[in-house]
Amino acid sequence: MKTNDEISPEAERARNRVAAAEALYGEVLEQFPDHVYALRGLADTYVLKGLVEAVERQGINTEEWSTIEAANKAHAGNFIEAAKSYLADGFSGKAQQMLDCALEFDPGNSDLLWQRGEMYRALGHFTEALDAYNRILAIDPENEAAVFAKNMIAGKSASLDSAGALWARAEAYRAEGNLDAAIETYRQLLGENPENAAAGYVCAVLAGAAPVAALPDYMPRPAPFAMIKNFLSAEEHDELLQITEGLRENFGPSTVGFGETQSQNPDIRKSRLVSKIENEKYTNWFEQRITGALAEIRSGLYMDAFDIGVIELQITTHHDGEYYGEHDDVGEKGSGAERRKVSFSYYYHWQPKAFEGGDLLLHDSNRHTEREVTRIAPVDNCIVFFPSEYLHEVTPVHLVSPP
Repeated sequence: MKTNDEISPEAERARNRVAAAEALYGEVLEQFPDHVYALRGLADTYVLKGLVEAVERQGINTEEWSTIEAANKAHAGNFIEAAKSYLADGFSGKAQQMLDCALEFDPGNSDLLWQRGEMYRALGHFTEALDAYNRILAIDPENEAAVFAKNMIAGKSASLDSAGALWARAEAYRAEGNLDAAIETYRQLLGENPENAAAGYVCAVLAGAAPVAALPDYMPRPAPFAMIKNFLSAEEHDELLQITEGLRENFGPSTVGFGETQSQNPDIRKSRLVSKIENEKYTNWFEQRITGALAEIRSGLYMDAFDIGVIELQITTHHDGEYYGEHDDVGEKGSGAERRKVSFSYYYHWQPKAFEGGDLLLHDSNRHTEREVTRIAPVDNCIVFFPSEYLHEVTPVHLVSPP
């Protein structure tokens, strides 16, 4: 460690921020007393203040921060982790504050600027997001991710150009479930610029076609899906309604989790289900049709060939106000659910339709930034397949007439 006499002007600049850093770490530790990164960040502030004794009392090794530059980078990393923690718990204001502090310590870190820009973009703070992307491009003018993100914002900012306006309109149609209008608008975009990879990819997903070109890894991807209408014959559909009616007393509260970790959590999922269906005719309908349509399903989901191991079936009913929050269908290793590749929802109900809502929202692949979705309305006798790894949810159901 350097002595106080050896501290440079850069260190003095860092020292002036120690009080603010110490206060912010304190706020993190009030909510998360065992937050490792906050504890280490607090130790960093002690180092910069020369309070080596306090650091040693915590048993923290400070050798890795033998220079002011290393200390600043350590500070930035700690603030990033604190920002992620705040953002995960919904404290976006605190998360912004943490990232701003991180940039004070490491202003030329393009990865940090990217995270700041993505967080602001996800929150709809487009001016701040653009500032972050422009700072990245000042460091690396050829940064394709920053250029792409700026183009995304162009469709949502006040100064819309033609392409930006079309992109915003297409995304809005997709989010509201008007998929035909979304496809048509993406095609207009491609008419203006056939090289628009993002528009081409999303259009292909919604139309059930193979994309012309793959997207770079940094670009978010809409969840692919395969939809088959009139999945059962009219007679089978009506008989299934009767079978379900006969199971009325078997329905119990829905659970979340897998295996031994299953539990009821109405904050995430509120519905009723039957998970064990001892009706061979019913199970055969689905197993035979899914097996027969496997090639079509794989093609729509852009999946390589695989053999079906198990087809899991359950019947879920949603009453007024019930829903299923954001989740994926892949469990942890050892749960059995980690082998899931494809999830599906088959919709069926009595006519006339007595409810609104119950839409399936398929989230794009970028879990930690902006959450664009594809909305699919529940159509009677229609089945929708999608990769189990993608986040998805079911919007609340609202009865418009007695069930």
